[in-house]
Parts: sequence; structure tokens; C-alpha cells
Amino acid sequence: ESTLGVFHLSTVQLYKNDSELSKTEEKACRNESEWTADREIENELSKTVRRLKMSHLPLVLYYIKDHKKEKQVIALCRRLGIRTKKLQEQDLDKKVGVLAGIEPTMAQQANRSATPIMMDFPEYMILSGLAEEQLDQFLKEYRQQGIEPVALKAIVTLHNKDWTVRDLLMELMKERMSMMNFGGNKSENN
Repeated sequence: ESTLGVFHLSTVQLYKNDSELSKTEEKACRNESEWTADREIENELSKTVRRLKMSHLPLVLYYIKDHKKEKQVIALCRRLGIRTKKLQEQDLDKKVGVLAGIEPTMAQQANRSATPIMMDFPEYMILSGLAEEQLDQFLKEYRQQGIEPVALKAIVTLHNKDWTVRDLLMELMKERMSMMNFGGNKSENN
């Protein structure tokens, strides 16, 4: 009888442990799925943090035809700790914020209903993430080194980060024409 009592007690305890085990397994599965979700969220947060860090690193997006001038601009940027990225014709319809690394790359292409007008744009620089002192230093050294001027310059702002490069350049050209028509200094390019 005592052996049966022990067996019965062990069986009840085993079932009790099985019940607890299944609850524990269920909880572990729930936790594992939460961990998986947490890992996915963590990965997305990491990507966002990397993008934000990159967006605060100074960057000059440029299109410069003259090889000597391009080398001078790159050397100046390196010396000042500013990253550079050469833009190509295929970048014209990408958003400025995407190219500057401050917007997700999912929406790189702008919605364009018409075929883009192919133009020969003048040289340009789009500056992103430069602190005021860095911008002043960059422009000062650019002039001091006698680097030939670039016709169009812009700074990435909250207002223009969603524009395509093409739209930004068109706006800069309109502003430049307007300034020249209203007596702006035509020789002042820096």
C-alpha cells in the first residue's frame, strides 16, 4: 500500500508538474514571440539610429564637372571632416533627404507622372548636417583656396528634404535668375 501511495502521489505530482510545464512552455513560447518582436523592433530602431547618426554627420552632395575642382572640394571636405557623395544624372529624381541619409530609402523615387525633362544642369553642391561654424569654415576655406565657384548651392532643410534634386535645382536656378534680374551681384558665386 505504501508503494502504491508513493506511486499515486508521484503520478499526481507528475501531472501537476506537466500542467505547470505546459503553462511554462506556453509562457516561454509567448515570451519567445515577444522576444522575436522585440528583436525586430530593435533592428528597426538600430537602422533608425544609424540613419539619424548619419544624417547629423556633415555631408556635401555634389555634381562637379571640372575634375580639378572636384579634387579640391573633396580634399577640403576631408580636411574638415565632411563626407562627400558625388551625384549622377540618375539621382536627379531622388529625394534630397534620401540622398543625404536623413530619410528612409524606401521612398527614393519621386512620383512623376510625366517623363522628366533632360537638362544639362550647372555644377551644384547640396550641404547637409553642417553646423553653422562648419558651414562658415567651409565657405571661408573654399574662397581662401581659390577653388572655382559652383553655380548652385543649397542646404538641406525640413522644407526641401522631400524635394527631388531636380526640383531643388530648378528652384535654385529660378532664385539665381531672379537675383540677377533684380541687380544681385552676378560675379558673387560663393
